[in-house]
This record gives sequence, structure tokens and C-alpha cells, in this order.
Amino acid sequence: MSTPAEQLKTFLQSVPYIRFLGMTAELAGDEMTAILPFAPHLIGNTFLPALHGGVIGAFMEMTALAQLSVVQETPKVHKTIDVTIEYLRPGRSMTTYARATCARSAGASPM
Repeated sequence: MSTPAEQLKTFLQSVPYIRFLGMTAELAGDEMTAILPFAPHLIGNTFLPALHGGVIGAFMEMTALAQLSVVQETPKVHKTIDVTIEYLRPGRSMTTYARATCARSAGASPM
């Protein structure tokens, strides 16, 4: 049986796109915070500059999957069914943080 911190570390290392983004995560008890450090290769609009919308969407999805890796004791990488994002403004060219809450998961009791 591995600890939530070990499960999170394994997940972050197992997804190549997470390594490309430079995403990391911190775990404080049951609360996981995902961190996307700013990097020039993440810019989509060089005139603003603004983060690429696909990068923001992927970061949000990877945050949710990272949270699942913490709350479920399984070595497999989970997959999302559907993600919908409505962008209200451009993503700023700075370090970005995200948190996810697992409301329900197949094979697990609701949290």
C-alpha cells in the first residue's frame, strides 16, 4: 500500500504531457494543489502574452486526474469522460495554481 504522496509522485512522472508542461503538485494532508510554472513555450498569444487555451484546459484536466491519483489506491492512470471549459479571459503569463475536488468516482464511495 503506497501513501497518497507516493501515488501523486508516480502519477506526475507517468504522464509525458505533465512533464512537458512542467506541472508539479504539493500535498498538504488531503488537499492537493497543482502548480503550472510559467514558461515561454506555454504562450498562445504573443501579443498579450497569454497562456494557450489548450495548456490551461490540459492543466485543469491533469489537476483532476492528479487528485484522483491521491484519493484512489490504484496504480492505473485514470481517464476523464468529459471536460467543458468556458474561457472568460486570457490566462496571464505567470505561475498558475489549481485544485480539484472529487465528488464521485466509479468503484469508490462518494466523498
